[in-house]
Amino acid sequence: MANYMLIAGCSHAAGSEIDGNLSSPENRKASFGNVLAGMMDHQPINIARNGSSNSAIHRSVLNWFTLNKKIVENKNNNLFVLVNSYSSGAGASV
Repeated sequence: MANYMLIAGCSHAAGSEIDGNLSSPENRKASFGNVLAGMMDHQPINIARNGSSNSAIHRSVLNWFTLNKKIVENKNNNLFVLVNSYSSGAGASV
């Protein structure tokens, strides 16, 4: 069975605008989570979404766990990377 890395978070984890576009397959492939998964010989599962708040990120992880019990129950080197958004979910103010 394959080793998986779940990546969840906001636009930073989704790889937003790496190639100048808000969202694209190339951005997703070049995101830090997908690159890290490749370096660690894991298959990336990137559920990050642009604009996600912390509560949305946490809900997406819980939902993913519920829908993918076979992967979660496999204790064979699966990794989970959770990236929180800003504390307000809307960027930092200075």
